[in-house]
Amino acid sequence: SAHSRDCEVQADELGLRLALAAGFAPQGALNLLQRTEQLGPDRANLGEYLASHPNPAERVARLSALLRQLRPGAPNGGKTD
Repeated sequence: SAHSRDCEVQADELGLRLALAAGFAPQGALNLLQRTEQLGPDRANLGEYLASHPNPAERVARLSALLRQLRPGAPNGGKTD
């Protein structure tokens, strides 16, 4: 449902922010989503788990844009207030 997808978008963003704050390389999440996208129709073999998730390509694009904002050296230190 759209509500579940909205929650997943928020979870993706929070996860990326937490990974950065904890000192982890957030590129790992993007790599996983890119691999999931490469499965194409075979993603259906992963079951219902991904049914409530946005399309992997959309998630990669959204998280890549957010990551560019949050990286050190970004305008306003990556803050979006």
